Amino acid sequence: MSVIELGYHAQVPGNVSRYFALEVQARNQPSGTVQLAWRSEDPYVFNMAFNPELTRYDRHYYTSVVDINRVIQLPTAIYFENRIVPYLSQSTRSRVVDIGCGQGEFVEFLRGIGFAAEGFDPVMQNSASHLHPRLWSRGEAEADLYVMRCVLPHMPDPWAFVASLAEASPGCLVLVEFQQLEWILLNDLWYQISHDHVNYFRVSDFSDRYEVIANGDFGSGEMAWVLIDPSTFSPPLPRETEIEQAIRSLWHRRSEFMSAIAREDRPVAI
Repeated sequence: MSVIELGYHAQVPGNVSRYFALEVQARNQPSGTVQLAWRSEDPYVFNMAFNPELTRYDRHYYTSVVDINRVIQLPTAIYFENRIVPYLSQSTRSRVVDIGCGQGEFVEFLRGIGFAAEGFDPVMQNSASHLHPRLWSRGEAEADLYVMRCVLPHMPDPWAFVASLAEASPGCLVLVEFQQLEWILLNDLWYQISHDHVNYFRVSDFSDRYEVIANGDFGSGEMAWVLIDPSTFSPPLPRETEIEQAIRSLWHRRSEFMSAIAREDRPVAI
């Protein structure tokens, strides 16, 4: 399978979503490589140099969903009842599993509106009968709906992971949220390209492979969501990427900025 490098090759902190007790620890953390690439036979943008050993999902991994006033912000809750619930079975109490649930805030929301919901996340600080401080694995919990909010971008083999959900719970649906690659490119936000994310998705990456039952966005277009039927997977048609130039331009913007910073003879706050 041929791999096409997309002209974005950078050394970055290995994990930008982690708290460190000391400044020296943050400065001395291992660096990771971002080398964006594309496979014509399995087309989507990914980091071909991703090193999973650099990411530690533990109590120090950042998962906050509160704003500066400590108010919980759950964008999924805004659209869930109107856009997702109509596709779930009304004959039974639908089971929902939130994979990568953080501290379980969305799970508690779901239970509050009548769903049999549970969550899995190794970063969880307080466990409960419905909140499990570990990774989800096949056989761990069946569901009518699996939810992954900003989780699939971290998966080195995302389509295989989605397939494992379909195998674990035949007939299930999957709700996926992700930061849109188009939004990053449109706004020249090179600093959103990090080693934490293996994959950079577009809605078309899902519609090319699955039946997309519903989709939308939030956060002024930064984030997208898709509700898919994982059993409908079919290999996408091979194609060349049409966004290589946009990604090279993003790399150019980064290079310009870093060069300008290097010329500054003063402290710089980013």
